[in-house]
Amino acid sequence: MVSLSDMLNPSNDPPVPWSWAEPLVPGPYNAGTQFKPAMCEFQGKVFLAWATMPSDNNPPSFSFTHWLPSDNGWAPFTVVLLGNAKQCNTSTMVVFKGVLYLFVPYTSVDGSDSACAIYSYNETNFEYVCDWFSPWCTALSAIVHDDILHVVGYNQSDDDHFIWTYSKPDTTDKFRHGLQRELKDQRANLHDYRSILEITLDMETQPPSWSSNVAVPGESGDSGISATSTPTGADAWICFKTHGGYNNLMCRWERKSNSWTSNQPIGDGIILWCENKAALLYSDSWVYAVWNSPLQGGSIYWSRRPMKHISPENWMGSLDDQSISIAALSIPGTHDSATSAWYNPDLGILRTQDMSITQQLNAGIRYLDLRLGYGHRQDTNGAEIKTFVAVHGNFTIDLTVQMIFTMLYEWLDAHPTEAIIAQIKADQDQVTSQKVSNSVNDLVMANKQYWALGETIPTLNQITGKIQLIRRFSRPDAYNGTSTTFGINATSWPNNGQGDINDPLINPDSPPVSIAIEDHYCYDNDGDIALKKKKEMVIDFISRAVSSWDASTEPNAPTNPTWFIGYTSYVTRSVGPNLTLSPTNVVKVFKDVKVADSNFN
Repeated sequence: MVSLSDMLNPSNDPPVPWSWAEPLVPGPYNAGTQFKPAMCEFQGKVFLAWATMPSDNNPPSFSFTHWLPSDNGWAPFTVVLLGNAKQCNTSTMVVFKGVLYLFVPYTSVDGSDSACAIYSYNETNFEYVCDWFSPWCTALSAIVHDDILHVVGYNQSDDDHFIWTYSKPDTTDKFRHGLQRELKDQRANLHDYRSILEITLDMETQPPSWSSNVAVPGESGDSGISATSTPTGADAWICFKTHGGYNNLMCRWERKSNSWTSNQPIGDGIILWCENKAALLYSDSWVYAVWNSPLQGGSIYWSRRPMKHISPENWMGSLDDQSISIAALSIPGTHDSATSAWYNPDLGILRTQDMSITQQLNAGIRYLDLRLGYGHRQDTNGAEIKTFVAVHGNFTIDLTVQMIFTMLYEWLDAHPTEAIIAQIKADQDQVTSQKVSNSVNDLVMANKQYWALGETIPTLNQITGKIQLIRRFSRPDAYNGTSTTFGINATSWPNNGQGDINDPLINPDSPPVSIAIEDHYCYDNDGDIALKKKKEMVIDFISRAVSSWDASTEPNAPTNPTWFIGYTSYVTRSVGPNLTLSPTNVVKVFKDVKVADSNFN
């Protein structure tokens, strides 16, 4: 049963990595159909065709469109009239001998005749070719393998069995006959209970032969099945409708186990549910799914997923363009990245991260926000020594900077295709930023091979296997009077605000560096008001980043883009501790207030 909430706020969010479900036609007048659409790749484009939903305003027809070259949606669709006929079942598209064909099962409007009409695409529209006789007036599937066209249908009027035909290698008259071959051994047996069945064709035997039915373990569907694969057949997907339900269920071929994975629903809700199983197509490293909703007049929706499965641990190495500017990438990062090591529950608000730095990197984080200062630790003899450590404000974290850097080195050794951006700040009032700069330099020089210390915004391949330093302090004293660079200069980072960084470069001939920052982190207002203000700041910042893109350079990244670095973390002043107080005084104040921690992503 569909709830009122589902109707008012329908979900359009399939599981990752599928994209949000979108209507085929944006706006209130989406296209609809009563049958599964047909999809095919032709001349590098994804073509989609469907039976136009019948109505008083729509004479019998089918419609078609193609995926836009801009890669952001579908072209306006074209309607092809069927005359004195109406589509009566699922159509299929196939490319054979360089021509795109569409098979349309139909019945005459008065019901006196039935057949399958075949159309060919003439670069602008589909034109009629011929008819196949009435047994082919059924749900159809077509594929070309080794230059041979195969067409399969289903005969429900004569003991439920498949029908199949194929082209002869030397044929010149491609579609005049459609010789029907009965596959009565491949009928669905009653004991299969709508099991998903798999059969294979051996064209080497004479005559060609089909294998016996093999059930896909544990899978059951409501009607037919859609399928697609990569050109090599190494990866494949099937989709079928839930037995007795409306879910699109998807299985993927698992090469390691040489079997199909268990099904995964595309999702729940009136947008993600289907009247017919989704049509599937692999094209240009994407898998497309298109389906018709059961509760919106057959409205057509689509989603797609990248073929390449990118591991969060190695996503940078998976990018096609390794020479892209890192300012042109969307790089996930964390705020106060080292605070998972904070140990005092009385000041839990200081612990902004639950994951260790290594766990963050494994999860795909590549931008680390490191706040450094000094604290006291016990040496092996129990004596207290002053130590360079991670901090949050004036509070020390039980993690030395040497420990942090060692984590980064070890992680890069295990992930040589990746890069890390480390933005480092001195974060204690009683310690000068120059002292922190000198301490960072001492540790960096001990393992200089891991560091990218250029002062300009690099490309990805320039920092692969390294840590790009962004410093919010001056260069170390050892660099005085030299032209040696020590990372990207961000000393004019705006405090609790939004602004641009255009700090001077050591080398005047270097490309200009422009960094835009959104770092409003403290608000006088509480609750919803503070959240609203922060959201407005972030949305404005993202809009600014998008509008800064030079469209003339697409799809390539701009040569010298502005690097936009934004934080979504914040705290309200009335519930957060004053981090400039001493730790003892903060605990006293903090125990008297109610803590609220608001974050959004």
